[in-house]
Amino acid sequence: MQARLKNDQLQMVQLGGQTMGTAYQVTIANPHMRDIEQLGQRIFDVVDQVDQQMSTYKVRSDICRFNAAPCGFWLELPREMLVVLKTAIEMAHQSCGAFDPTVFDVVDKWGFGPSDRSSTAEIFSPNTRPDGLSSIELDAARGKAIKHGDVKIDLCGIAKGYGVDQIANVLQCVGIFDFLVEIAGEVFASGTAADGSPWRLGLELPIPDRRVIYRYLDVKDIGVATSGGYRNFVEIDDVIYSHTIDPRTRLPVQTDILCVTVAHKDCMHADALATALQVMGLKKALDFANKKNISAMFLSRSGQDGFTETQSEAFCSMFGLPDD
Repeated sequence: MQARLKNDQLQMVQLGGQTMGTAYQVTIANPHMRDIEQLGQRIFDVVDQVDQQMSTYKVRSDICRFNAAPCGFWLELPREMLVVLKTAIEMAHQSCGAFDPTVFDVVDKWGFGPSDRSSTAEIFSPNTRPDGLSSIELDAARGKAIKHGDVKIDLCGIAKGYGVDQIANVLQCVGIFDFLVEIAGEVFASGTAADGSPWRLGLELPIPDRRVIYRYLDVKDIGVATSGGYRNFVEIDDVIYSHTIDPRTRLPVQTDILCVTVAHKDCMHADALATALQVMGLKKALDFANKKNISAMFLSRSGQDGFTETQSEAFCSMFGLPDD
């Protein structure tokens, strides 16, 4: 956990640390509190709780307990994990399977989980397991879940967004409403920056080996998430495979979308929606976003070095066209 004062005149405090295999950062504008260290500890505690519950890399995490549990056995799970799992299942149904939390075995085989990558023959072999979603039953009232089939879950496509929302909740509960929270590019912006202007987010071009800002978004009281396979991938026999798995084919996604950015009232849904839209492909994703009034912006390749931006109606209404 780290804390520092940034710019004495504008009075912005930054808190940060490590979680979920990445970093988190909180920027607070015009803070009016006495114990920054105590607040920093509370923030760390909530993101660490998400990590301890939902990390597939921690063998004693709640998600690993669930994945290892035998079929037909009701298992007590933390309220927070049940909230995320319930949302993930709902998102799977809404997206017609483009988002699916029951892809852990495939993610792991491809080397994007805690295990080493499987053999080429194994990862490309057909997988005929039964539908994973129908194998999971939740009982939120009793705080329990059960597996009716051999299925393992992965919440990495939604947990970071949930962690961002948890940090935002901590800040708002202590009366702080002007802040920016980020975990690995998943963001929630509340209120304004120290000078009263909107928080400004820089969106990067999908270039693997360097960071180039493509456009800026002025944001307030909204979550923003971006999904793209251009930085996290594997190369097998000179072919690049994205870390994003298409649950319907159980193979790395083959899509004309290089990256997609979603703005939503909370970051958990923005996180899951960005993944789902990435999987759908541009035409279906744009139709889906317009039908569901989702604020989404897509970047696809144009020519050898160019990029084309496509916006949903809600995104265009919210942010407008990019500056030339």
